[in-house]
Amino acid sequence: MKILIIGGTGETGRWFTEFYKNHGFDVIIWGINKRKDIAQELGVKFADDLDSEIKKVIL
Repeated sequence: MKILIIGGTGETGRWFTEFYKNHGFDVIIWGINKRKDIAQELGVKFADDLDSEIKKVIL
């Protein structure tokens, strides 16, 4: 199952990213600071186009 974490590059968002990733979710993160390096560090995808990713997760 996919999950999109808005604010996933912040401290709490990172915790949720690890939590869901460890429970088998396909995690995608987005953060206003555009820190793609954090997504890479966490081993997840960064949502470059937030609107597009929201549509993918919902459908």
